Amino acid sequence: MKKGRQMKRMKNGNDMVHEYLEYLSSIKNLSPATVRAYRHDLESYRGFLDGRGVEIGAESLRDVRAYIAELSRKQLSERTINRNLSAVRSFYDFARRSGKIETNPLDGQRGIHEKSRLPAVFFQEEIDTLIDSIQENGFWSIRDRCILEFLYSTGCRVAELVAINITDIDLKRGTVRVTGKGNKQRQVFLGERSLDILRRYLDERPQRVDRVDPDAMPALFLNQRGRRIGSRGVFYILRRRMSAAGLLKTAGPHTLRHSFATHLLDNGADIRTVQELLGHESVSTTQVYTHVGIERLKQVYRDAHPHGSSRRKE
Repeated sequence: MKKGRQMKRMKNGNDMVHEYLEYLSSIKNLSPATVRAYRHDLESYRGFLDGRGVEIGAESLRDVRAYIAELSRKQLSERTINRNLSAVRSFYDFARRSGKIETNPLDGQRGIHEKSRLPAVFFQEEIDTLIDSIQENGFWSIRDRCILEFLYSTGCRVAELVAINITDIDLKRGTVRVTGKGNKQRQVFLGERSLDILRRYLDERPQRVDRVDPDAMPALFLNQRGRRIGSRGVFYILRRRMSAAGLLKTAGPHTLRHSFATHLLDNGADIRTVQELLGHESVSTTQVYTHVGIERLKQVYRDAHPHGSSRRKE
């Protein structure tokens, strides 16, 4: 198809991007953070085309490949590059379904090969060190300990955690109603340690909440201003508490989710059960944690077996 014809069908590319983002938010029910990521990737792509004097919707496969080369020159990871391409491809699929264009310019372009990476996890001893190092000497230390115990006990995503309301908690049953991707809800469970610290947190929470903020009143976890805590706040708490505990590895809140899944499987949990608890649509997404367990077994073997590689070097 000629560029002019594609351009004519596309009309205003900027308006189409806005319409697509509205579709992701309102129809697909994607989280605000996910929609922001799509917006960022599409704006990056649009800015690149502007620099080449090409209107969005009128690019060729050569332009697309030049964009990939530009991302590679920025030394972005394979996963980040593929995420960018996925956002652009999905946008054009939407434009095609809407009748704005007839062909997707990315149809002839595959993503780049990603190196296989296993998710980082905490060892059980590191989890205990991290949480037990928090001395409960005030409301905020109780909150910090409660958040980290909650993440590890439930396997929640950080975005799910900060969205939890008090009414989502059933203390008698030890369950939590979590709203995940695509606005899908599931039940997760709290262990005795989580329930114990959560009760102490809830006892003191009413004195700390900002009663003027309507979103703060139902929120489970609060920030220092008494409002609903955000994902960045949780990341900061984890980083600060890891530093205080002397844990030097690179980790984020999602590491606690990875650890939750890995430790369940290590202790004999069925993979379908772990899939349900994590809120994964496909069991293939959950299967990566079985490989984590195998890698840990290999490392124990290397460190402890008389013929293990680590010991042979001594």
